[in-house]
Amino acid sequence: MQSIINSAPVPDEMGDKYMVPKEFLNTFGSDVLTNSVLRTLIPESSFKALQRAINSPTQDIDHNIADQVANAMKEWALSKGKLKYALIILER
Repeated sequence: MQSIINSAPVPDEMGDKYMVPKEFLNTFGSDVLTNSVLRTLIPESSFKALQRAINSPTQDIDHNIADQVANAMKEWALSKGKLKYALIILER
């Protein structure tokens, strides 16, 4: 019961809410490469192609676009002082 009292709902980009301990609210999700951030790091045409590939299970992603995303992800992580990073795509 105490863990519920000391928790707060935190929405993700998709609007789903997760209960997070209140002491984590200042840092929870602060180092997440979101779609809105990624959109600023790669060309708009590449971002749109990436979104089409993510949303269509039959569409492959072009190797050049995959390289752009990987490089943007690496540069973003390094700019945050991170030495390790992972790409996690959640299916709905």
